[in-house]
Amino acid sequence: RARIVLSLYKWGSEVDVTNSNNETPILLATRHYHMTTVRALRDECHANTMIWDTNGDTIMHYLANSGHNKEIIEFYRLGMPLNMPNFKGKQPVHIAVNHPDTIETLGKLGADIYALTKDGKTVFDLMREKYSNFRMKRFEVDDIEARIRKAIRSGDLKKIASKKLKYRPIEGGWSYES
Repeated sequence: RARIVLSLYKWGSEVDVTNSNNETPILLATRHYHMTTVRALRDECHANTMIWDTNGDTIMHYLANSGHNKEIIEFYRLGMPLNMPNFKGKQPVHIAVNHPDTIETLGKLGADIYALTKDGKTVFDLMREKYSNFRMKRFEVDDIEARIRKAIRSGDLKKIASKKLKYRPIEGGWSYES
């Protein structure tokens, strides 16, 4: 796919053209997790990464929705904002409600974990609603919130953001290797 995109670009195709949902090729590639194509569009075709679809969702929203932590860190390091709300007032951290590890990643990178949606809910409110029938998940939500608070208090956010991109999930959370 990336080779086809690069060939089209070399023949003069527009990389920031939009469809009826205001999605550009880079947004579509991100939504379908074709990261080689995303990187080719970003790095070689110089596609605009600061864009949003008709719902106001950005690349960071798409990555958070899919739980792709490594790519979230990659785009964050390239200057992609973590706290940009969509048109419903949901930031990427709210969109990541199905991926507790992604919420933790976003929180440790500095996302506003207490930001309110237009409905007045934090990500933890959304998670508690989602997992209201699952006792174990509710405890997990409390644990994630406590770990993020601890990272903020201890100043670990800068340490985490400066680590290399070797993401590895570990039991009870996540870690980065130096």
